[in-house]
This record gives sequence, structure tokens and C-alpha cells, in this order.
Amino acid sequence: MKRTRSSVQVMLFKDRLEIWNPGHLPFGLTPSKLAKPHNSIPANPLMAEPMYLAGLIERMGTGTGDIILKCKTMGLKTPKFVQEEIFKVILFRKTGKKKQEVTPLITPLITLLIKTELTDFEQDVFSLIVDDPTVSYVEMSEKLQVGRDTVKEYIARLKSKQMIERVGSTRSGYWKIVGK
Repeated sequence: MKRTRSSVQVMLFKDRLEIWNPGHLPFGLTPSKLAKPHNSIPANPLMAEPMYLAGLIERMGTGTGDIILKCKTMGLKTPKFVQEEIFKVILFRKTGKKKQEVTPLITPLITLLIKTELTDFEQDVFSLIVDDPTVSYVEMSEKLQVGRDTVKEYIARLKSKQMIERVGSTRSGYWKIVGK
């Protein structure tokens, strides 16, 4: 997207979350193409390539597909990508009589949109916590098929990035998603 001096706006409604970016999609890329596998057209390829090689961003051109997949996994409608005078992403929320907590549903989607510097493994650990805030180190270790110390290391990384925090004790507490 083309960079401007305007700010990104995030608006939460009862039935949706809208993220407005004052920029425009790169030439040749349309909102309908974002829903399918597509080439990455970074605004600044000189910055994107070393960030990718350093592991600070995941595969280039996969972000919108990741968002769509995450929405489907969470039982949400497919998001809308709209290019008008500004670029919008609309993420739909579940509606109904049952009151839902916003944080566990919206935070992972915002994380994908903002593309915080999460490695694939950090994203896996983060997803386990989003799915079950009471998940233990041992359970994460078993699900990810890695040692407990490895899980501990990645938990520390997520804490240092201010993505999560522990509330309560290790036995009876839970993980809180705090975002950035």
C-alpha cells in the first residue's frame, strides 16, 4: 500500500471490526485478488526482503490468506477487502444472544493485520493461548511436539513483545492477551 501521512483507523462495531488505511493497493492488485493466492507487491521491496530473510515477517504475499483462514477457523464470515478513496478491511464478528468477549476473537486478527514480528513458532504458541487461555507449558509442549524449555523461551519472547501476560499462578492462572 502506498504510504501517506494519515493514520490507520480501527473501529469496533457490534457486528464487525473495520480497519481503514489511507493508502491504496499497489498497481495490479485488487480486493478480489487479495482473497486468492497472489504475488507480494511490497511498497518498499528493499525493506521487505531483508525483513523476510531475518524472519521478522512471514512469507510475502500470504497475509490476507492467513486472515481469511483464521476467520474461517474461528467460524466467522469471510472478511471484506474494499478499495475506495481509502483501503478498508472489514472483519465480521459473531452476533447473537450469547455475549462474547472481544479480546480472544479480535486480537489474533489484528495481530495478523498489523504483522507484528512473530515467527511461525511464536504464532503457533500465541494461537494455542488464544484458543485456550488456561493452556499449560506441558500442554503446549505436547501439542507443538517440542521441549518445555523451548515453549518457555517463546513465551518469554511473546511477553517481551507485550503480546501476552500471565495472570495468577502457574497452576490456577491463565494467559491474558494484551496486544501491543
